Amino acid sequence: MAATLLDASFKDDFCLSVDSFDKDVQSNPDFYRRYRLTKATHYKEKTYVGHEYIILDISDGKHFLQLRTERRPTTRKGETVGKAVSSSDYVRVTDDSISRWRPSDAGKPPKGSVRSSSKGGKSLNEKAQSSKGKDKTSSDKGLWRKVTNGTPKEKRASSLDDEKLSEDEETAYLIQFLRCPAVPAFTVVDICQIFHDISAMSPNYRLLSQQCYWFCGAFIDGLKLRLEDELKVTLQITEGRHYDRRGKTGGVFRNLFQVLKDEQPRSDMEIFNKKLEKDRTEEKERELDEVEDIFNQAVKYQTWTKAQAEEEARRAIGPILFGTHKS
Repeated sequence: MAATLLDASFKDDFCLSVDSFDKDVQSNPDFYRRYRLTKATHYKEKTYVGHEYIILDISDGKHFLQLRTERRPTTRKGETVGKAVSSSDYVRVTDDSISRWRPSDAGKPPKGSVRSSSKGGKSLNEKAQSSKGKDKTSSDKGLWRKVTNGTPKEKRASSLDDEKLSEDEETAYLIQFLRCPAVPAFTVVDICQIFHDISAMSPNYRLLSQQCYWFCGAFIDGLKLRLEDELKVTLQITEGRHYDRRGKTGGVFRNLFQVLKDEQPRSDMEIFNKKLEKDRTEEKERELDEVEDIFNQAVKYQTWTKAQAEEEARRAIGPILFGTHKS
């Protein structure tokens, strides 16, 4: 199914879970390395919920397509083993998804992601889409704060590509976007590694800590970590005029309540990586201990068999030597 999603000639819309997409890609990584990420764009819907999602620009050198990835909750309660959860906390199994996206789809959930409630009423997603945000600033169109080496400066978008980013301003805010270098190529296989880490870090949707805001922040930080820290590549990151809306609810309360702190996704990722490294070290130490134990057992067995052989030889030649000495 991942191959179908990445097939530019396939026109129908459909949605895959991130886990399914990851498994398909990892089953044949050589095939999927032809698809590389050229740009990742962070959007925020103009609703009271302020749902956030990522648009991935993918190219195989001949064709170009866009995928939308995001986090929403399922109706199943999440596992909370080992962590105290109050009765007021909303914890559900995540519905991390990836789907085909077109500019006209801005502000709409992917097909298959909207679920009705058990009582037949509207789901949270449908209610969010029916609520229209009242923050409209037409003069913001085309204005960006370009960040290069941490130094912001005002810049009006001039390229056709940047103008496309602004054409859906009536339904979604552009928070930020970053461009990936051509060399080294950041492929779909690398994207799935970020998805894998996110799923391992956060298998549950937590309304106040690991929701769609966290998912987008973790994905962007994962890109920065892999490209800047590991591959030593300088990224071109552009912040939109509405960059300060990230991690906040929409509507009239958007400036009063920030759900997610800016540093939270990176902090969670660093804690996860440290734990992962610790687990790998402990596993390696266990393997070395097992090898050492096997070696010691082999030495003991060899010493025992040698002693047994010497004893049997002594018993066999003892009478002969004794008889010779007597005569």
